[in-house]
Amino acid sequence: DWAIALDPGNPVFRVNRAALYGFVGRDAEAFDDYASVEREDPDRIELYTGRAALWMRKGRLDRAAEDLDRSFSVRPSAAGWTVRGNLALLEGRTADASVCYTEALILDPAHAEALRMRGHAARAAGRWADAAADLAEAIAKGDRSVATRIDLARALARAGDSKGARREMERVLTDHPGHPDAARLRTELSGYTFR
Repeated sequence: DWAIALDPGNPVFRVNRAALYGFVGRDAEAFDDYASVEREDPDRIELYTGRAALWMRKGRLDRAAEDLDRSFSVRPSAAGWTVRGNLALLEGRTADASVCYTEALILDPAHAEALRMRGHAARAAGRWADAAADLAEAIAKGDRSVATRIDLARALARAGDSKGARREMERVLTDHPGHPDAARLRTELSGYTFR
């Protein structure tokens, strides 16, 4: 809020605050910020992609689709394609989701979230080697989350790469020894039969 106090008219600050509000469950305040930005700067695509993500978290996929259409009417963006892919994935359309994430990567080849999510779409479709490749590339491009490393270890295991799966499991256990998902990963992979 200090940035907004310095420049209350800056829509970038308000869109970022709205995203943060949505993340912490202050939905009414998030929607208020998005609405105020939309009134003043209707061509700001971040407001539509951010609000679409919030609508998806609330289970309002119809409203999310409307905001994504507004975003694309301004201009296609990597963020817009990624959120559109997330919507397709929520609806069980894994092939469409993969196409959306690929479109995001065409616009921004370093978009780690699009790589990570395309890996999730490949995983949902049972394409374990593709999932592992995208998750590894997401990590190489800056995704440092424990969840991505765990997903990579699982994808490698299911793709039959026992060495790679064990290597990723050891990284997770070394870098995050107290993380509850890391302990579950060890149990899961220790009982896995590798080809």
